[in-house]
Amino acid sequence: MSQFVKTCVQGVSSFLGMQGAAGDADEVLEEAMDGMDVTPSQMEQLRGDQVTNNAGGYGWKVDDMDRLRRFLCLGSEGGTYYVKEKALGRQNAECIQRLIREGRGDKVVALVVEYSVQGRAAKQEPIIFALAMCARDENAKVKQLAYDGMTKVCRIPTHLFSFVQYTQALSSGKGWGRAQRRAVATWYRSRSAKSLAMAVTKYAQRNGWTHRDLARLSHLQPHTKAHAAVFRYMVRGYDEMEVIYGAAPSATTAAIEAATPETGTESDSATVSTMDTTPAESDKKPADDSMDVTAAQEPTTNSTTAADGATSSDVATSADGATAADGATAATKVAKEPKVKRKKGEKTVRRCKDPPLEENTQQLAEVITFLRGVQQMKAASSDGQVVSLIAEHGLVREHIPSEFLNSVIVWETLLKNMPMTAMLRNLAKMTSIKLLKPLGEHTKTVCDRLQDASALHKARVHPFDVLLAMTTYSQGRGLKGKLTWEPVQEVVNALDKAFYASFKAVVPTGKRFLLGLDVSGSMWGANIMNTSISAAQASACMALVTAKVEPRHHIVGFSHKLVNVPISPSMNLDSVMEVMQRIPMGSTDCAQPMLYAMKNKLDVDVFIIYTDSETWSGKVQPTVALQRYRRAQNIPDAKLIVVGMTSGGFTIADPEDRNMLDMVGFDSAGPNIIREFSDGNI
Repeated sequence: MSQFVKTCVQGVSSFLGMQGAAGDADEVLEEAMDGMDVTPSQMEQLRGDQVTNNAGGYGWKVDDMDRLRRFLCLGSEGGTYYVKEKALGRQNAECIQRLIREGRGDKVVALVVEYSVQGRAAKQEPIIFALAMCARDENAKVKQLAYDGMTKVCRIPTHLFSFVQYTQALSSGKGWGRAQRRAVATWYRSRSAKSLAMAVTKYAQRNGWTHRDLARLSHLQPHTKAHAAVFRYMVRGYDEMEVIYGAAPSATTAAIEAATPETGTESDSATVSTMDTTPAESDKKPADDSMDVTAAQEPTTNSTTAADGATSSDVATSADGATAADGATAATKVAKEPKVKRKKGEKTVRRCKDPPLEENTQQLAEVITFLRGVQQMKAASSDGQVVSLIAEHGLVREHIPSEFLNSVIVWETLLKNMPMTAMLRNLAKMTSIKLLKPLGEHTKTVCDRLQDASALHKARVHPFDVLLAMTTYSQGRGLKGKLTWEPVQEVVNALDKAFYASFKAVVPTGKRFLLGLDVSGSMWGANIMNTSISAAQASACMALVTAKVEPRHHIVGFSHKLVNVPISPSMNLDSVMEVMQRIPMGSTDCAQPMLYAMKNKLDVDVFIIYTDSETWSGKVQPTVALQRYRRAQNIPDAKLIVVGMTSGGFTIADPEDRNMLDMVGFDSAGPNIIREFSDGNI
């Protein structure tokens, strides 16, 4: 240390001593002497590879693959304290583009599919968007991998509609390419006819897109009679499906033959697609107004309000300028395929006769019976009828007319076979109508299911979904709407246990953990995935997951100074959220946990810091603080795990230090990642 610095420190020491703060003076001298040099503050660059974060401090830019992981788990909804949602979304999209341009598109697709299939992300939208970007890339290999993965990622029609919406927005062409047509057709054909019938009736449309639109655009062809019946229902509606397929087997065969044109089986195939009877232009508009099913127009008009609140009348005009009224008129016609006029020199594509369809009388009967049940439900006039149809056909909440959704007996029947995710979404409704009440049998049933770890994992229930459900349920009212309820404490307690159970189970490492929670202002200004849960509250819940697993732990909070955070694994999450709301905010100094451990001579094997990495106010950079701690406590392999609670592009983890790891908050595989890194396996 230079004589100048030593003199200055001694001068400060003398001044503080005169003020009766000799202890503080010793700390200043100790801190300065420890490093034996003057290191840059967090507002100064330590190394050439550091960059300025959004708060003005210095850190490292996360690798694009790590940023992709953050985006897949946390999305960009709501933005962060420093970056607005639109800008954050653009930054993440540019990150995906860079990865593809660098030749890592195959790794992007593999990661997207992995996170979706394993249920590691709380929401599917970021995953589907990333997959759509890969599907619309010019790289043929990446495009094919993306479309191959689409059927694994888009497990329900809602996901499929979102995928189509994104690819449409990202497309620079005028129509669908062969790869997209094949992928969408495969999505429908790969499902059993009965499960497809359930899917298309449960999720009829989204953002104005309907199954009829996708069937036409993909030139969808059935391969079994049962699938043909479902496709007919999707494209032409229940009445025509019933006329063609709803009679007795012999009569059905006669009806099909009567409707068959010379060129193929009109009833099974031609109504859904012309299958290359026209050139590429058929991807954009019909060859003739009478063939409404061959038109590849934008989402059709529907009087029902779309899922995002916009009516489908917003997209009522077809690609060639025809209105929905034109389509409705055309939909009443069942005509043979017209001859198509071709321009001079244009190649004629010969229409081949459609291959014979597989016929399974039992499958066809099951599909017809189910679709009849759905239709009968629309006309139900009493609770008894609704209950009977639910029990007979396995119908779900989305099939039930709204006037019966306040009936206790209807919900009692639905609950018997209600999927786990649907049960989470409907806890408030079932409580409001008193189906769930203290000491009730149905309450016990729900609580037992919520605490079943294997059922949670099988249903891909994400920990954040459970946390959000618990937070909302405990409040007794939703963020939107007028529904209120009296929370049942048994359900609250079961949700608390379900949160921990929804993480993948891990074995304790036996190591010593110091868990540091960033409670600075920026963590309170960033809400996770546009919900009411702040990053600060979410970080406390994440820390308790580790604290539950690892018995040797210590929890601290920090902003620009160390902050007392009175939480423990013995507390329920509802209480933790309330405690966190009372903690005062401050500026950000992510070095505080290491400085605290060094000052108090704590032996720590692993530091875990839950933060948005927007550090700037400290005099010592976090990586320097960790290096000093290692020397002071003689623990050279002390590790630092930085848990990113937003999808920003910065980290305090030094990429050149093998004992520092940057990971994503609310990755359901997080506990296992922490264990593997702590044990030195990654």
